[in-house]
Amino acid sequence: MRWTPQLSSNLRLLARRAVGMWLDIFIASLIPVLIYWLLIAVGSLADPNAGVYALTWATGILAFAYRVWCESQGRPSLGHNATKVEVIGSKDLATAAQRNAWILLMPIHDVVAFIVALGICIMVLFNRAHVGDIWARTTVIEREY
Repeated sequence: MRWTPQLSSNLRLLARRAVGMWLDIFIASLIPVLIYWLLIAVGSLADPNAGVYALTWATGILAFAYRVWCESQGRPSLGHNATKVEVIGSKDLATAAQRNAWILLMPIHDVVAFIVALGICIMVLFNRAHVGDIWARTTVIEREY
């Protein structure tokens, strides 16, 4: 495979989307982490290590809910806004849920590694479309200001 302007553009968009996702998950993880710290401080957790698994699930569910809510309202999430990425497609709840459904698999580490690898391959090789984008029939573009 040769280095082309299209490949360069795809890699740039991939990096922007990765940073945007990281920002959204960071924002969504604040609530479960604060609750977890509060429970540890109060001493109501019998085993603090068991709470880490619940914390991971809570982060995945909140990140999913945050991104679906933003996209279904027609507003960019903080990650999309900061990285100048825009989702082009239907602005309904079902499409947003389909596009972001893979986030619910976050706590299952082997599945996430496979999905991320598959998503990167598809995005780089086949014109910027992630698996969730193909499933929801949406397109993600770079916004220019």
